[in-house]
Formats: sequence, structure tokens, C-alpha cells
Amino acid sequence: MYKYQYFEKMIVVMNHMLSIIPDVFYVPISITAVIVIYQQTGTLLFAVASSQSSKAFIFPVLVLLIIPLVNSITLLKKLLDEERVSAYVELARSKGLNESEVFSRHILRNLMIGYLINMKQIVWITLSSLLFLEKVMNIMGVSVFIFEYNSPVILFITFLLLYIPIALLFRLSQFAVHQVTGRGMV
Repeated sequence: MYKYQYFEKMIVVMNHMLSIIPDVFYVPISITAVIVIYQQTGTLLFAVASSQSSKAFIFPVLVLLIIPLVNSITLLKKLLDEERVSAYVELARSKGLNESEVFSRHILRNLMIGYLINMKQIVWITLSSLLFLEKVMNIMGVSVFIFEYNSPVILFITFLLLYIPIALLFRLSQFAVHQVTGRGMV
């Protein structure tokens, strides 16, 4: 049934291994991996932490990307498995639609709705990990405003600047789902 069964199994196994590790451990494990590679090869893949002379950008983004990626793959795999065995997909196959037509016309729409509904949770988990990541890697980011300034006005503006783009992203995703499927989201 699958064209790329080996590739899918490999992704599922890697995702399962990453999902076992608590989010807090992604940072030290990633830093350790970069240091071990540097010790073995003499090649520094990424700047691990920021200092006054150099800023770490790529490595913190890649480490922070692990969390939503693992959650997204787990969620999409679960949703895809549920959709593949649903009655309307079986009906579409029995009417003679091939796999790509069934996927694009029926499965993809419901995957999009299910993913966007759960996207809020993924975003908030990622933001909570961002604060830890900034502290550990000595990055001057949102955590500076939250932890070091004792002004309610600065704290309010910081949270507002975080909330507005995220709220707009959620609203745009709700609009996109409604345009594609004709159904609304909660």
C-alpha cells in the first residue's frame, strides 16, 4: 500500500526515539553531540552558545525545531492512520479513485483540520522550551525581558508581542481550514 515503507518506518523509529526523551534533555544532548563531533573530527558544526564576540543562531533554532517536529510527526502519523481506515476513504476507493486522488481529495483535508486544531498545543510547548533554551545557551531573547526586568509594563508588552503574531497565525489557519473544507475550527 505504501510506496515508501522503509522511509516511513525509519521516520517512525527516529520519531519514537526522540519522543521518549523529555524536552528538557534535547538541549544538553544536542550540545554534547556537537562537542563530541568536534573532539572526534576537529570540525565545529555549530556555535553552541552565544558570547560577546559570536552569536549562536543556527544551533538554537535547530534544537528548538526538534520539539514541534517530533510532536507534529506523532500527531500526523496518528491522524493519517485514523483517516486511512475511515468509511468515507473506503467508499472513495471503492468508487475507483486511486491512492493519490483519495489522499488529496479526502485524507489531506481532514489531516489539515486535525493538525491545525492541535497546533496551539505544539506552539505553547515550543514557547515554554524557548525560555529554557535561551537561558542555557546564553541567548538574549524573550527570557531577558521576562526574568530580568521587574516592570509590569515591559512584561505586558513582551507578552503582547508574543501573543499577537501567534493569535494571527491561529486566525489565519482557521480561515484557511474554512476556505478549504467549508468547516470551522474550535
